[in-house]
Amino acid sequence: MDTSKGFIVFLAIVVVFISTSTSESVDDDSSYWTDGTLEKALANISIHEVPPKSEPARAWGNVLPSGEFTCSTAGSKEIPTSVHQLQPGDIKVIGAIGDSITAANGALSETVPAVLLQYRGVSWSIGGDESLPENPTLTNILRQYNPDLYGYSVGIARTKSRRAHFNVAVPGAKAIGLEGQAQNLVAKIKEDPEVDIESDWKIVTIFIGGNDLCQSCKKPEERTAENYVANIEKALKVLHDELPRTFVNLVGILNIASIRELRTPVCFALHLVECPCPLGSQLRLEKVVHLNKQYQAFLQSTIESGKYDNKEDFTVVYQPMFHNSDVPRLETGAPDLSFFAPDCFHFSAIGHAAGAIALWNNMIQPVGSKDTVWDYKSIRCPKLDFPYFYTNINSAPDYQTRYFNEKQSLERNFKKEPMLQDEHIFALPSEDHDSLSGGAVASITIGVLVVICCAVIVAVVIRQKRFFRNEYIKV
Repeated sequence: MDTSKGFIVFLAIVVVFISTSTSESVDDDSSYWTDGTLEKALANISIHEVPPKSEPARAWGNVLPSGEFTCSTAGSKEIPTSVHQLQPGDIKVIGAIGDSITAANGALSETVPAVLLQYRGVSWSIGGDESLPENPTLTNILRQYNPDLYGYSVGIARTKSRRAHFNVAVPGAKAIGLEGQAQNLVAKIKEDPEVDIESDWKIVTIFIGGNDLCQSCKKPEERTAENYVANIEKALKVLHDELPRTFVNLVGILNIASIRELRTPVCFALHLVECPCPLGSQLRLEKVVHLNKQYQAFLQSTIESGKYDNKEDFTVVYQPMFHNSDVPRLETGAPDLSFFAPDCFHFSAIGHAAGAIALWNNMIQPVGSKDTVWDYKSIRCPKLDFPYFYTNINSAPDYQTRYFNEKQSLERNFKKEPMLQDEHIFALPSEDHDSLSGGAVASITIGVLVVICCAVIVAVVIRQKRFFRNEYIKV
């Protein structure tokens, strides 16, 4: 593609972005990503390039240096009934709701037009292309524990595509549209004959809020933190009421103002349309930053209040790994653009891999002690002595103490059991064994003495009879 043609494509994209961003449809649940306007415009331009299919993520030698997953994959001996004793291998079904980050827009694109494509197969929270070494996603980490995990998305797919599976994220979505996505996810799961909705443990990841913040300066009265949380709660209520045996990851929104650092000429022009509010005056920037922090704080406070801990088979856990995360940087200190799609807004496959690893690491950290910066250098392993996903309930010190005390008690009983095994076959309760030292022993002793006395009497009687018989014969 020569420079003049590239410039024509760029202008076409900007013009269409601007025209859609100034229309009312931008503030609807549908967006310029999904209404087809931009795609129709690009269809008439023969010089744009799009990869024909999804490809694996880049090399991740620093994540799996040995090329092998070294965490213990031993699972539960029995399917747990409590979400607070849920191990990775117990998860049978995976789902996700959110916006274009979860839809993986542009994740494997090399041109700006290809950012329109949704590479759901490499989506950080649900993509299932390739395997763990090539494509580190939450799906591919969980498949190390359960290769039969179901529901992940593959390849390039729109929301309604079969390849999207239980990834129902809508590009351009805001928090107000999350309830509809939750309803869509529940309907898909209920209609799928491969899912036993009552018995199968499910994991659902929610990530939303970027578009709310990006457009917050346009309709500030609608983008308040209170409204943001209330809209998410509507979605959580649907999941809470309709999906038994479900663990929900609710991921806190990242620092949206960090896009100011990703300022190539093309990216800056696109950001003016994709996410204009952080790019304005200093006063407007400060308002966005303040609102960003409110989104994080209000949502975390709501989830950790215990509001969603009233069922034994359902919980919502807030994962804060993006709270204080900075733009990944090169050794020179410059932003590492390899983590981003060509629009410098969406994640590349590397960015998705980093997000997936950070999410996994958050999931196996106690509530109150979770990383607030994304740790993507290595995949951590669950603790061998507590191999469960952490929840608000099982992160509490009293739960941990009770768990370890019960575990030690079971281990002591297990060590004693082989010696008592033969005795237990005859179903003599342990308390009866203890009672032999009291009344039972006395009763047995008396019985034995009675038998001995009877034997003596019988012997004397027989002897006397013999004596009298002998005397009689002599006479």
